[in-house]
Amino acid sequence: MAHPFLDTNILLRHLVQDVPGQSPRATAYIARIERGDVQVRISEIVIFETVFLLERRYREPKESVSGLVLGFLELPGVVLPAKRRFRRIFDLYVNAKLLLPTPIMLCSWNS
Repeated sequence: MAHPFLDTNILLRHLVQDVPGQSPRATAYIARIERGDVQVRISEIVIFETVFLLERRYREPKESVSGLVLGFLELPGVVLPAKRRFRRIFDLYVNAKLLLPTPIMLCSWNS
């Protein structure tokens, strides 16, 4: 059975709690992932979009963005090929002050 795909909107609504009609439902779904009731697939594009919006639209600092997104990615119910490399990607994103696509590409070439 294929895992459902988690899109940017659900993740973002959960993280920023900015849409009263959607955020509680998104958080309830993420809680199911946290409990292990459901597994979801996610893509690098969803991660990039989430990071971009958190940083640019919601003005979250890179350190906060990194913690929020990594915390989600490290859940066992989140399925992403080579997701272990994202700790290094976010380290480069925060400490080397690179835009997120650059660390993704660098880590992809080195894996």
